[in-house]
Formats: sequence, structure tokens, C-alpha cells
Amino acid sequence: ETISPFSFYDETVKENMVPVLNISGTELEFRLNINGTCRVWFVLGVEDPEDTMKVSVWWGDDEIEDLTFYISEEGKFFQSLFHNYSELDQYDLSIRVEDWNGAVSWFNKTIEILEYKETKAGESEERSIWTLVGLIILGIFIVVALVVLGFIAYKVSKKDTEVEFKMKDFKSDIEKQKPGTGTDFDKRRILQIPTESIMARPKIEEVEVTSPTLSGKITFDDEE
Repeated sequence: ETISPFSFYDETVKENMVPVLNISGTELEFRLNINGTCRVWFVLGVEDPEDTMKVSVWWGDDEIEDLTFYISEEGKFFQSLFHNYSELDQYDLSIRVEDWNGAVSWFNKTIEILEYKETKAGESEERSIWTLVGLIILGIFIVVALVVLGFIAYKVSKKDTEVEFKMKDFKSDIEKQKPGTGTDFDKRRILQIPTESIMARPKIEEVEVTSPTLSGKITFDDEE
């Protein structure tokens, strides 16, 4: 008896699931800022394991944004969505997500852009800016004042130094002494003036002067 070998093949097809969407941030209040623009920020969460997603976003102002991303076997993917509005109006936001097998999910939301409103945070921020400007201006004035005072002090000290120097030029190192008193001996010694010029009179050599004399014999001859 012969038994023929055989094989058994069972193909299991996983049922495709519709992408599950989760949008956060749409519940916030949107207002224009002081520059006249409003930047909205949403986070799109998609759950569809091991699949490729094609996302289209209609922002309601004739602008459409297309995205494509792959979701791993973990099954969840998060994508940030940003957009700027500049007009006060209501905008119909629509998000369409389609997976690789053609399953489609939609998200629709109407958002309203409100006019600018100054908040306490804005007031404090504006006050802090003006405070900073005031401190900068005050610092500049202090620096200028210090520079001016320093210049004035420099000029005054320089003038006093010049006057003191000029007065010193008229002063003598030797105090005035009366002639013949000899009280300037120490000063002269410091100046290394010879002692002879102070203690002794100069020597004068005496020269004897004699009148010239004539000597001889005078004879007279008598005439006959």
C-alpha cells in the first residue's frame, strides 16, 4: 500500500480596517494676533497598523495640503498640521484619510477666526518691553553722565597740575640769606661748593715796587 504525500495550504486574509482618526486642538479659540494673523495647530492621530496613508486637508480658504506617511505595526501615527489665517471668518476644515486598500475616513470641523483681543499676558508683555526700553535709555544717560563728569574732573586736575608746576619754577632750592651772615653754609655744602669760598679770603700776593736809580761818575773837563 502506497501513501501519496500531500501538502495543505491555508491562506488567511486579514480584513482591512478603516483608519481611525483622532484630531486634537480644534476645540481651542482662534484669534488674530497683534500682527493680524492667526496660526492654528492641530495634531492628527491615525490608527491603522502596517498601512500607508494618504491624507488631504482642506483648510477652507482654497488651500489644500496633501500628505503621505506609513504606519508601522505599532498601529498609531501622529502628524502635526499648521496653517495661517489672516481674515475674520468661519472656515470649514475637512480632513480625508485613505489607506492603501481604499478605506476612507473623514473629519469635518468648522472653525472661527475671531478678532484680536488684548489679554493680560499681552499687557504684561507690552509693559515688559517698554520697561526694557526705559532701562536701556536710563543706562545710556548714566553712561553719558559718567563720561561728562570724568572729563570735567580730568580738566580740573590737569589745570591744578599746570598751576603747581608753574609756581614751582619760581621757587629756589636755596632759601634767601642775608649777605655775609654765613647761615647758608649747610646749603652750600650740599651743593658741594668748595669750603675756601666760604671760610677763607682769597690770597693776594704782594709785589714790591722800587723806583729806578742811576749810578755813575760825572767828570767835567776845564778848558784852558
